[in-house]
Amino acid sequence: MAQCLDVRRERFVASDRFLLDSNVVLDLVAPFGRPNERARREAYSDFLTRARRAGAELTVSVLSFFEIAGVLERARFEDARGAPPTSRADLKAFRADAAARKQFVRELRSAWSNVVGFATIAGGELLAGDVASRYLPLLDAASLDGYDPGLVAESSRLRIRTIVTHDADFARVPNLIVLTANDKIL
Repeated sequence: MAQCLDVRRERFVASDRFLLDSNVVLDLVAPFGRPNERARREAYSDFLTRARRAGAELTVSVLSFFEIAGVLERARFEDARGAPPTSRADLKAFRADAAARKQFVRELRSAWSNVVGFATIAGGELLAGDVASRYLPLLDAASLDGYDPGLVAESSRLRIRTIVTHDADFARVPNLIVLTANDKIL
């Protein structure tokens, strides 16, 4: 099991190194969602301010770009259509809408530009070689989903033990420190 610490209570120093999960990055650069998530967004925004002020190292995996793109695209679909897509065809039709696509790309470009402004981007090499042999064991061992095994592998490769996330799945990863505002795993 991971060691879970409250992001709202921790103090940071210049030698701290953090890998930010996509859900935290989204809260920082493209805040949207339900009003009851405001406290969560504020907790991670405050973390960013305090960590940067301390001179801590902030890293974001290149995998987050793709995850953020998918989340933003679905959010813009819901904004435009008033409901989530019910099929792949719905999403493909939305992608064909030139004005909507232009808006989505502009928003993604702006969000990623903000990420590059506060974090080091790592992980291009994650996409090379035998990806399956590196990630399938992590999917199996810790019940992680989608992009998460890539973040765990990236944190290990970079020797960053602390992942900042709201995702409870990371609490099951051994030898990891999870910095979170998620009260369900604290």
